[in-house]
Amino acid sequence: LFEKDKGKELTYIDKWMLHKLYNAVKIADEAFSNIQLRRAGLLFYELMNDIRWYGRRGGNNPKVLMEVLEVLVKLMTPFTPHLCEEIWEKMGKDTFISN
Repeated sequence: LFEKDKGKELTYIDKWMLHKLYNAVKIADEAFSNIQLRRAGLLFYELMNDIRWYGRRGGNNPKVLMEVLEVLVKLMTPFTPHLCEEIWEKMGKDTFISN
């Protein structure tokens, strides 16, 4: 992520948000592997709280926010596939989210 912008450093709050995001991906992977769907589904609410916290603390990096949105939509796809496909298309993606 962000290899093109090596000259621009991520702020502490950006790094915090990405850490929370990637930690959620790890937890979701473990939950899906163990068929703990409730645990995986609850991550959506936790990430939404983290996004709000990020915004309140001055986080406004559009690349970080787009990364969070992309990953969040991918995490929600098993629960709401049709809605996630619509969001994915609105984000300007040319492929299906399942690809």
